[in-house]
Amino acid sequence: MALYGADHVERLKIIADLQDRGLRLDAIRDVLNQIEWGGDSLQSWLGVGERLQVQWSDERPLILTRDEVLDRFEGGRPGLIADLERSGVIRRETDSSPASYLVPSPGLLDIGVRLERAGVDVDTALGAAGLMRDHLSKLSDELVSYFADHAGKGFGREGAPDDVVVAYDAMRPIGADALRIIFAQEIERSLREFVESGRAIAPRSRRSSASSKQPRSSRPAKPSRSQSRTGSSKGRSRSTT
Repeated sequence: MALYGADHVERLKIIADLQDRGLRLDAIRDVLNQIEWGGDSLQSWLGVGERLQVQWSDERPLILTRDEVLDRFEGGRPGLIADLERSGVIRRETDSSPASYLVPSPGLLDIGVRLERAGVDVDTALGAAGLMRDHLSKLSDELVSYFADHAGKGFGREGAPDDVVVAYDAMRPIGADALRIIFAQEIERSLREFVESGRAIAPRSRRSSASSKQPRSSRPAKPSRSQSRTGSSKGRSRSTT
């Protein structure tokens, strides 16, 4: 039968508290080892964790009626509500009448409105959003790991908890600005190469349909039945003379 002293009980409480905060066991072990080796206090690192999980966006979900959704699209088009529901941009809350919809990201809904007006349908916009989210998800993971590896070595001054938080806080506005600038530069490069390659001369659908159609003058005329019968009768009359 194992006996636990006050230190063991306190350690178990700390582990349980850290698990409740979402830390994995290997991360908890590393934190406790750092503290035992004379690192910063547990409360300091707990404060870091809480401050790092603050939202980077001030956006809040919104509830709209069906008419309010359509008003944003200036009346919309047939099937628009179904397309928005299928894409996850809006979610129907109840089966009551009038219908109400949860908008998880009003900002993305507004982007959808602007794209729809520009002639970009929901499916195409959703595909583009998926591409962006896939790449940005990987980029975000890599950046967080990169900055964590450089804590105290070029990021967060000496690597103290408060210094690390200040550095991450600065990344919110600066990171958004950097992303906008770099994205604009890369889009400009890609569009320039797209034009130089000749692929921008005509839309793909038009090129494919145009290539399948031949000018009428180049197609041999198909003789009618009456012309065929006339030609064959003339052939027989010549053979008999």
